[in-house]
Amino acid sequence: MSQYVVHFTDKPHVFAEILATGHLRASGPFGFSWARKHDKVQKFHYSGCFSEVPLDSTQRIMRRHGSFGVAFTKDFIRRRQGARVWYVDQGSTQARRLNEHLSELTAAQDFVHPMWSLTPFIDLVMPGKYEWDWEREWRVQGDIRFTLEDVAFVITPEGFEELPALNGLYVHPKHDLIITASPQALVEYIEDRIQQFFQTFEDPANRLPVDGGEYVWVVDEWETEDALAEVFPELSDEVHEKLVTYLQGISWSWVLSETVASIYE
Repeated sequence: MSQYVVHFTDKPHVFAEILATGHLRASGPFGFSWARKHDKVQKFHYSGCFSEVPLDSTQRIMRRHGSFGVAFTKDFIRRRQGARVWYVDQGSTQARRLNEHLSELTAAQDFVHPMWSLTPFIDLVMPGKYEWDWEREWRVQGDIRFTLEDVAFVITPEGFEELPALNGLYVHPKHDLIITASPQALVEYIEDRIQQFFQTFEDPANRLPVDGGEYVWVVDEWETEDALAEVFPELSDEVHEKLVTYLQGISWSWVLSETVASIYE
């Protein structure tokens, strides 16, 4: 058995966004049979999904769910009220009892019963046809917030990488931006964010009129932290701080490109 659970995706930009924002968004709805789709309780069934498949046997699940993974310890997931999924065979005594009980609750319009907090963690499987118990799934209801230090390791098509990190952003003497991060998808994500920032904001140098050596602020002045938050409100504190440090090495103030362009029309 593994001491870790892994969330998989087949999209490298989604994988990088999860790391850069420290935000794993719930999907679904998941859970027991028709209950997960009932409009009165469906919201409880959106979950973050993970697998505890042993790390030397991940290829099968990667073929199904994607080759990019973010791993956490089971203890981390438990602290967020996560748990293993209970697989119940269709047509079994257990499935019939669950169906009867949930039908009674629905008929009574009792949608606050504790049973509805369990149905997101129960999956109905069809022996010999639809069996997913080999995935050894875990779930956490709702979104998950985390820091890069909470991540045990990541998985990419190149293999396993320990302790993903954004170590720094700095400018090479030839003015090339250097990003030190792992994995590569996170580097590319940060590069793309920086390009988007420079398409939205500009350094006021050579853009604003100057009087007595000081800028004449004919448009609004933006501080670096505010400008960055305006463009990317979802970035994690870790990534946000790194980008602020990098951008302040260029300028402490910024102007909106579309606003400054209007004064020269």
